[in-house]
Amino acid sequence: MLERGQKTCTKAGHVGERTLPLTNEHFYMYKSGYFCRQCKKRQMSIKRVRGPTTVESSSPSPGSGTATLSTEATHSATEETVSLHPILPTTHDFTVDEQTKFEYPSPSPCSDTEPLSTEATLADTEETESLRPTHDFSGDGQTKLEARFIVPPFSALIAYNSSWQKRKKFWNSKFDSSRGRKPDLIAHFKSLGPEGCPTSSVFDPVLMECLCSWFCPRAELKTDGPRIVVDPFAGGCVRGIVASALGLLYIGVDISEMQVTENRKQASEFNFRYSPVWVVGDAEDVDVIVSCVLQGMGMSSDTKVDFICSCPPYYNLEKYGCGEKDLSMLSSYDEFLVKYRRIIKKCASILRPSHMACFVVGNVRGEGGGMHTLHSDTVSSFIENGCILYNDAVLLTSTVSAGMRATRTMSAASKLIPVHQNVCVFVKGTSFTKTDAQNVGIQPNSLATAEV
Repeated sequence: MLERGQKTCTKAGHVGERTLPLTNEHFYMYKSGYFCRQCKKRQMSIKRVRGPTTVESSSPSPGSGTATLSTEATHSATEETVSLHPILPTTHDFTVDEQTKFEYPSPSPCSDTEPLSTEATLADTEETESLRPTHDFSGDGQTKLEARFIVPPFSALIAYNSSWQKRKKFWNSKFDSSRGRKPDLIAHFKSLGPEGCPTSSVFDPVLMECLCSWFCPRAELKTDGPRIVVDPFAGGCVRGIVASALGLLYIGVDISEMQVTENRKQASEFNFRYSPVWVVGDAEDVDVIVSCVLQGMGMSSDTKVDFICSCPPYYNLEKYGCGEKDLSMLSSYDEFLVKYRRIIKKCASILRPSHMACFVVGNVRGEGGGMHTLHSDTVSSFIENGCILYNDAVLLTSTVSAGMRATRTMSAASKLIPVHQNVCVFVKGTSFTKTDAQNVGIQPNSLATAEV
């Protein structure tokens, strides 16, 4: 006998044998519906029973693929058949160690239902394979896009909407990318607004998740080694941890020893398949550093990388104070640009043909108030080194701190407050087609399965 609200698996051997409540322990939700934890079989639909009665499991007809609940009541109960929405929130659980569990968030925040989780581990490759998203999408257009691509893949990426912030909150609960950074990197913000304005920047983890999922070849499609992501301006731990959570081998270079030490410390709390690698060094030596890292891991020193993803210093907007090789400490924008172009040349030289690179940049003001066009200078530098600009998007960020600064800066000198960054995606080569995407393994239409 089943109590009201309970459910059985639709697999023939489980019906009548497993009278299990719909809980995290026995079933989990994925994009195409509910799945039985024991046999991984999809549960197509259920009947939700209303009424003060006990219900009894009835065996499904052969091949029906559904399970129904019938009532035995002294007075009739109301039944409502509920089709399971294929895009309800879901989580991927990956056992990091015996104490820590890393729960990967759902791309779709379309329901208030508490996410259920799977019990996939690094060793359980069969279950990992079974958790790949299907292309059974329903719901409104926005929801379908979020289910396929994490966020709608538009040229304006809206980082302040609720679904983005929900996902960002998840990532930020796992690590703190601000650790290791000096306080007051954007010290002049204190003079531009009231107390509460940010004084350092942190890269958005949801953006990194999207960039790796959309523009990096899929990790699981390569069997002879890892997909390699290189970041010449590593900064905090966020890009390294997110990339590693997606099964990629991340190699980051940063000039700050304090930052690298903190990044390694945070990453050590997780048991990634490929742990992120951070190296203290000058971004201008990125080609030599990557070669040495790969050689130390038993790979050829001539191995090319699959994806380059970084966020360079916005000239002197943040001053990191790491010596004469620090881009942010150079005396003029022209001097900054000379070194910056050399770094981009080195990045392009280690990237595989028909593979992608992404730089997140923003224009900054010079001492006289004029704009330094870091965006266009980045584009021209990649083009000079054998790449094409393939996508050019803007990341729209929160206006909370901007509102704090707007009164003073606009009133004083008619300066608009920047609330966006440019997301520039390049391809090494002269063209990129659907066939090229298939050949290199770029498949943004199905979400990556995280491996931690």
